[in-house]
Amino acid sequence: MLRKKILLVGAGAMAEEYTKVLLYLGFEKDNILAVTRTKETAEKFYNKYNIHCQWNAEIPKNLDNTFDSAIVCVSPINLQSVTQQLFINEFKNILLEKPGALSSVDLKKIQDESERNNAKIFIAYNRRFYNSIYRAKQIINDDGGLISCFFDFTEIEERIMKAKDLKGYTDLELNRWGILNSLHVIDLFIHFAGKIEKSDFLRKGHLHWHKSGSIFCGSGITQKNVFFSYLSNWDGAGNWKIELNTKKHKLILSPLEKLFVQEKNSICINSVELTEEPEGLKPGLLEQVKTFFKINCLSRKSLCSIDEAIENLSVGEKIFGYMNHE
Repeated sequence: MLRKKILLVGAGAMAEEYTKVLLYLGFEKDNILAVTRTKETAEKFYNKYNIHCQWNAEIPKNLDNTFDSAIVCVSPINLQSVTQQLFINEFKNILLEKPGALSSVDLKKIQDESERNNAKIFIAYNRRFYNSIYRAKQIINDDGGLISCFFDFTEIEERIMKAKDLKGYTDLELNRWGILNSLHVIDLFIHFAGKIEKSDFLRKGHLHWHKSGSIFCGSGITQKNVFFSYLSNWDGAGNWKIELNTKKHKLILSPLEKLFVQEKNSICINSVELTEEPEGLKPGLLEQVKTFFKINCLSRKSLCSIDEAIENLSVGEKIFGYMNHE
């Protein structure tokens, strides 16, 4: 059994996913403490997992200083304030759910505070840890590197409206949906292709819940000399997709959990067999948590540092035309 003491901030759906992973890895229930805002959520969490869950408007002060780490999985609008409370409690190792904050300015404030408190913060982009992503990296490396990339972060409005009713997203969160959700795809693109060096970003239209645009188009080149383009139409049909081109293959991630390969000089597209995730665990989450805790992990480099997250969030703001908390 693993004896690290973990503070789980939040007790909703994402906290349950982390709990499943922690128990799968052998963390003792007595060494996990969850905190949430409401008594109802706390009781539901305790009854389901038999793990102590405190409820309060804030993280309890003067927590036992034997806690090793904190995993923060609250609503996006509360990520910044919760992280600031963790600094007050002198936490030094924090896994913060994406996007970390609703703007690059706010995420930079978290970074500054983490440096003042000598704390390490990683942003939880679990899709980096999909088996499809690992396999794609291997093929790209074997082929001598990436030369071009296309990606699509089209969102499905009907799903978003259902999520709003279910999770109670605020107007601010909906108006920054590109940061809350689409940034998954943008993060993966940058993860593969490198930081953007030159770019042109275009957008037009709007939706009643997303004022800054509904169609997004752009292109450019990264510091790794990878040409890229994207086109996403939230007014029409579509889905998330990343296409990665080497001199030998086109790799297609759509959905992102699956990998398809087209060889040069061939029109055939073949599915790549991947290692299956453990049953009942959210894809990518197991390897992400193992990497965070340095438990037989494949590569700690896949964790998103707060520096990377600020850079990616800044790119998202340019793509979507967001100002700071507009």
